[in-house]
Amino acid sequence: MPVPPAAERTAPDLGAYVIIGEGPASGRLAGRSGRSGNSRHPARRTATDARHPGRRTATSGRRADSRGGTSRRSLLGFGLFGLLVAGGLGYGWRAAAGLPVTGGRVAAGGPGTVVAVPTAAVPTPDIVAEQRRRAALAARQVRGYAAGLPGQFSFAAVERGTGAGFRTGDELQFQTASIVKVEILTALLLDRDGIPLTAVQRDRAEAMITASDNAAASELFAAIGGVSGLDRVNTELGLTRTRPRSAWGTTVTTSADQVRLLRVLVDEESPLRSADRGLVLDLMGRVVDGQRWGVPAGAGTTGSRTWVKNGWDTVDDHDGRWLVNSIGRIVEDDHDWLVAVLSDHHDSLDAGIAAVEQAVRIAFDTWRRPAPAG
Repeated sequence: MPVPPAAERTAPDLGAYVIIGEGPASGRLAGRSGRSGNSRHPARRTATDARHPGRRTATSGRRADSRGGTSRRSLLGFGLFGLLVAGGLGYGWRAAAGLPVTGGRVAAGGPGTVVAVPTAAVPTPDIVAEQRRRAALAARQVRGYAAGLPGQFSFAAVERGTGAGFRTGDELQFQTASIVKVEILTALLLDRDGIPLTAVQRDRAEAMITASDNAAASELFAAIGGVSGLDRVNTELGLTRTRPRSAWGTTVTTSADQVRLLRVLVDEESPLRSADRGLVLDLMGRVVDGQRWGVPAGAGTTGSRTWVKNGWDTVDDHDGRWLVNSIGRIVEDDHDWLVAVLSDHHDSLDAGIAAVEQAVRIAFDTWRRPAPAG
């Protein structure tokens, strides 16, 4: 049987109909992080000096957001999602405000409550085929764009209703920087197994996700047992290529593992309880304005809803250049996308953000357009 082109192979671990795109050939395995800091617009808030995790400082200038101190760590992902035909979770999700989160079917996000409501129970074969074609086109466009970037670049996305999706550069590993904070919170919630967070833990979780507070992350990382805690959840969630490190921001991961983590936050069959999924996504929907870059650039309409967690840092092994990562979700009429973009070797934070956002726009602008027949 002939082997299909790389951009058209199905990916069993991501579910039926997922398209894999090849990533650029360039790139090295993630090095060790250098400095650490907290935000694209640091003057807007107080941040943690990650080199001294017990100390908070007023941030000045642009600084890396997450090397981690003696306790910092890795990001989770669970299974990049496949074709959701069973159980009535089909194609065509619409965001509806003011409804309760039900059964963990989808999660809340942003101020208030949002539920994605299926507009059709099962995608037709024609819809699935069209989404596969669009995903393949998006893969080629993103791959072409990434080939001109200075370092390594990886992009994974899946459309939940049909399972159509693609990956580029999925063989590459990257330091997580602060996207690992989503995994830290997921690990804490799994450890508590339905027992509500304490008031202090809830406060730390909100600071860690919405404002990328490093001191809060270090505290919660210690609470889950550090590296061993993340190792446990990596095993439980099937994050086979995510490797925790004691300085949590230097944990390494892949874009596919990051989408697997996002699946944990939205999948009805997730080991996370529905209330816990709603908590994480609510926080990702309330990230402060200065950090709402990356995945939200792919939103296409005023009705789009987005959830995001970003990570950014400088890497000593890369001569102090920047790594910039973004993971999240976009929900709009007839689409519910999970997205992870990882990148490094940028000359500046702004250059990294611009590269990630341009790739996201290319991917979803392409995906929304009807694909040529044939």
